[in-house]
Amino acid sequence: MNERKKGGGFRYAGALAAVSLVIAGIVTYAVDPLWHQVGLFFIASGLAGLLILFLRHNGLFDHPLIQKLDYLLRDRGDEGLDVYTKIGVGVYLLALLYVLVRYNLRILPDQIIFLGVFAAALVGKTRKFLSDWLPFVILIFAYDSMRGIADNIGFPVNYLPLIHAEKLLFLGNLPTIKLQEILYTPGITHWYDVLAMNVYFLHFTPAIIFAGYLWAKKNHRFLEFRDAMILVSYAALITFLLYPAAPPWLSHEEGFIQEDLHRIRLEIETKYLPTAINTIYFLATSNHVAAMPSLHAAYPFLVFLYARRIWKGNGNVFILLPLAIGFSAVYMGEHYVIDLLAGFVYATAAYRIIEGKGAKTESGALD
Repeated sequence: MNERKKGGGFRYAGALAAVSLVIAGIVTYAVDPLWHQVGLFFIASGLAGLLILFLRHNGLFDHPLIQKLDYLLRDRGDEGLDVYTKIGVGVYLLALLYVLVRYNLRILPDQIIFLGVFAAALVGKTRKFLSDWLPFVILIFAYDSMRGIADNIGFPVNYLPLIHAEKLLFLGNLPTIKLQEILYTPGITHWYDVLAMNVYFLHFTPAIIFAGYLWAKKNHRFLEFRDAMILVSYAALITFLLYPAAPPWLSHEEGFIQEDLHRIRLEIETKYLPTAINTIYFLATSNHVAAMPSLHAAYPFLVFLYARRIWKGNGNVFILLPLAIGFSAVYMGEHYVIDLLAGFVYATAAYRIIEGKGAKTESGALD
């Protein structure tokens, strides 16, 4: 393979990310007139990415000026950080933590990525970070955007099948109702209500931090974990499109659940949920009928599966993460238990598929 092809070949993950962004833009533009501008932004961004990949593939980035810039932005070797840089990073992280706690702020997923770029620049690995992470970020953002308009496609929302399945599993009872009867007091916010709300929002952030750890350790499991996250997200998206499923709180609002049921998160989040600074992540809209499968269960369960794979028995402690998030989701009326079980199944399937693909690749390399 000549040098031009070696350096200018299409990055398939990047191409897939760009195409997904275009598709997300087209769907967003077509489904909801209120989101035309957002749809056009996605389309333009995706087309720009495809254009860059096309120019790179055809060697049009070989101009001396671009080569000079490429040289200046090259990644450094594997040498460690000097003591002054380590001190600077430590001071920065402490200052960031102080600001978050002092002003009751929370970090959104896209902001975590920005912080990752900053950290990668400090260690001289900006290019590798962008190469490994940018397609992943774009694909997940495209998924989030399409998930947000999935409930407008036209398939009927499923209410009763989930209720019947949940009652069949729990001998005629709904766990959400039972938990709220025991723990929740209308008009009074207990400490565990606030804890449950904040734990509920931990489904994505720990997965990103875990992926960042794998990447920093140069663990080959990073690419597998990244691909499993993408696979489970798009498998869930297809399910959301074909089988819109209402969560307990919505079934109660529509009269399918007659017992008292409170959407605890909305009743207390204005006062107790840390404030988020609006960024591009807010362009992705939520979907009220994307309950089955629960990605609040699937993402942390993927973390558990890979932690156990890497650290063997010591990784079993990570099972507490999906269990805590799942309990919070059921207690607050955001999910049924069967949604969580479906999330575990989807995560396990994605894990097995990616692991099988990795095993075949390793076997082929040995041959």
